[in-house]
Amino acid sequence: MEKSTETHWDPARNGFLPANPNRNFFCEALREHISAYDDLPELARERSIGHRLENLRVLDIVFEYEAYYDPISCVLLAEPEECESVFTLFGILAGAYVHKDTVEFSQGEAAAASERRKEGPIVLPACISVPLKKLAEHLGRQPILDYAGCVLSNWTLIDADKPMTPSNVRVLRTFTRTVSEEWFYKIHAVIEHYGAEAITSSVAIVDTLDSLFETRADVATYDARIPPMVLRLRAIENALKQMNIMLGRMRERCREVDFFNIVRPWLSAWPEPGVVYSTRDSSDLEPEKYTGGSGAQSSIMPCIDALFGVGHGAKQVAQEQSRVEGARVAIKQTETVAKHAADREMFLAALKRYRKYMPPPHRRFIERLENSSSLRDLICEMEDLEREILEQSRNRNLPVAVHEPVLRDAIHLGQNIVHLKEAYNGAMNEIIKFRQKHVGITVSYITSQAKIRAASLQASGSASTGQELLKKSSKGTGGSNFQYHLTQHIRDSRSCLYELPKNLNPAPRPPESHVMPSLGSRLPISTLPQIPNLDLISDCCFSSFFICTKWQ
Repeated sequence: MEKSTETHWDPARNGFLPANPNRNFFCEALREHISAYDDLPELARERSIGHRLENLRVLDIVFEYEAYYDPISCVLLAEPEECESVFTLFGILAGAYVHKDTVEFSQGEAAAASERRKEGPIVLPACISVPLKKLAEHLGRQPILDYAGCVLSNWTLIDADKPMTPSNVRVLRTFTRTVSEEWFYKIHAVIEHYGAEAITSSVAIVDTLDSLFETRADVATYDARIPPMVLRLRAIENALKQMNIMLGRMRERCREVDFFNIVRPWLSAWPEPGVVYSTRDSSDLEPEKYTGGSGAQSSIMPCIDALFGVGHGAKQVAQEQSRVEGARVAIKQTETVAKHAADREMFLAALKRYRKYMPPPHRRFIERLENSSSLRDLICEMEDLEREILEQSRNRNLPVAVHEPVLRDAIHLGQNIVHLKEAYNGAMNEIIKFRQKHVGITVSYITSQAKIRAASLQASGSASTGQELLKKSSKGTGGSNFQYHLTQHIRDSRSCLYELPKNLNPAPRPPESHVMPSLGSRLPISTLPQIPNLDLISDCCFSSFFICTKWQ
């Protein structure tokens, strides 16, 4: 099963969507559980979810390597897509049971906490908790409906011969059966589809980075390896543009009011103090706390951040945690420093926590990128080489036969650095746009709706309930302060942009007669631009000289 799971999730080939087609798995043992799922909307209206789910049978989940199973009380799952399907089923049943007292489906309004909630943690019945726990352990995930369960493994193509678009995607399971919930999952699934091109291009870039850092590359090596890398970066930029377009379509069929009042409550994190996962023998156990399905559990952006060296990757997180510890010591100096340190520490902890909700192959893939050199590392390495060549070219004792090739190397290396920075910035700007759109969506779908609902509650005399709603709405379905986290992502991304002259073309091309056959091709000495006195540029790099020099 481990081998087939690895091929089911193969980011290097398929991005983060599964390799095998998703489908709703059915067997006789699951009949009454699937029937309960089918009746969830009606059960919610009748406020009878708890009674129905508590009376389901406790099933055994067995896998292909377990010899014996009873087809009436056992569910045999031989393929990874079958495991994912049943995991999603039990994840939805668990979410329905836990949130049954805080969601009123008929009106789409959050109700006051029940007396049962006040008395202690919710106890998830064994008929749901036992299979869910076993599946989560087998899949290497947490026992709650996660992003992979409600998005990555929860769709199929209507027509397999047509491209993956929202109109050609059918969502397999939802809580509410509403158009808004289905559209919400569809948009995320298609975003993952477009993101696959960015991930496969990232793999090629990381392979190139690894080879370049095995031994220190020379100018000729960079001439050969940078142009294909720039093309890969352009492919990542195009993929991010498509992701941005798709994210912008969220409002087409997912209504803000429906998402906030009807869909979002079912996807929320487990309420305090957590949920008790009862076993066959006992329910006297400690409550467990898990976060709900969230876009923060998607693996696309962590991979892009690792490749581009954005400030919350693995290496940067370690440095940031060190700074946070230093900020802790300085808490008495200023409250601003203390608050920033606390917020940043929560941000880093949330990033680490979300990894546990990703399929293990996704986690390992992100770690591979984080443990490799980033594009920023490469640019620093090239600029170091550029400075060495520049220093060598300033040696006036060099013979002309030696000086001219050195000068040519400096200019070609400068060209490659500029082209790489331009492509880097192009993709990074799309990353920033995506995160800005994400912030805009959270404001309109959560923050604004919470204010509207709170005002309505206050007008009806439930001021305390309104304030409680506003407090809860400051956290996303993943249980974190999404506004701080998303804006921090944007700040980290912006800080990585390279400065290029705004009043000049950042990547000037030679006249038509000097057009290079390819990005990394070499120009003859006679076609090089006139070089000013090198003493005037002794403290800068040739990449800066290249973008500021006009071709003669």
